[in-house]
Amino acid sequence: MDKPRESATTIAGRLTTWLMLCVVALSVLMVAAAYVPTRLKLLGLYSIVLGLAAGWVIGQIARQCRMHYRRVLFPAALLMTIIALSGQIGESYRVWRNSERDKLAEQSQAALIFDNPAFGETPPPTDTFKNYLSLRFSPLTESSWSLLQSAANWPRLLLGLEVLLGGLAGAFVAARLVSAPFCVTCESWHEPQRSVVLGSTAGNRCLQLLTNKEQPAIPEGGRLHLEYTSCRCSTAIPVIRCTREQPGQATSVVATVQPNRDNLAQLTTLLDGNDNAQ
Repeated sequence: MDKPRESATTIAGRLTTWLMLCVVALSVLMVAAAYVPTRLKLLGLYSIVLGLAAGWVIGQIARQCRMHYRRVLFPAALLMTIIALSGQIGESYRVWRNSERDKLAEQSQAALIFDNPAFGETPPPTDTFKNYLSLRFSPLTESSWSLLQSAANWPRLLLGLEVLLGGLAGAFVAARLVSAPFCVTCESWHEPQRSVVLGSTAGNRCLQLLTNKEQPAIPEGGRLHLEYTSCRCSTAIPVIRCTREQPGQATSVVATVQPNRDNLAQLTTLLDGNDNAQ
């Protein structure tokens, strides 16, 4: 059965809409995150947590925009998350710098009021980006990690690693949110519909029916899990995820298949009367 193809105009429209909405949403998220109390930003996991939140936003927008192009989504989500985190760090530094300058202005004003000549001297600059990074990673500075402290650019290296990990975390979350099959006909994501657990005998028969490749037999005591997902099309054939579980071995996904109508009818007949269907 031939699957309908999407036009280049449809693909470009979805991609453009998704990118524009992501830019707006991530901008709002990162600007808001920049005003989080500085004490929370001292944690090294801050960018990773923020990356997870950005990935969730990107994935949810992708689902709403029907962006099911997984090969494009993961690298695009990675790039957008890294850019967004970099922008958040820049905005956080700007907020901190303004705060430091306000404190210095208050001290200068106090010096004029109390006529203290010591305040007339020009203090060394304390609002540089290097000082901001040193403050952000101050818990490590106070630790005994001497090898890291000996490197002149260790705060920048840590910051880059933090942003990279945050970008990967965001891209992973976004990809997971669009991992379900997508139906081009009705333009909807497949949702879970039914779950069936079979014993070894019925499970082996189902594997032979659903997969064309030779599969190792499920031994006695093992089980086969069938998870049905389908879209809104009343005529659509469900996608079935087959997972085998057997004693002494890790659970593994055997296959994710969309059977033809004949195989689906045979599978339905085989499962009729199965008490393990959920």
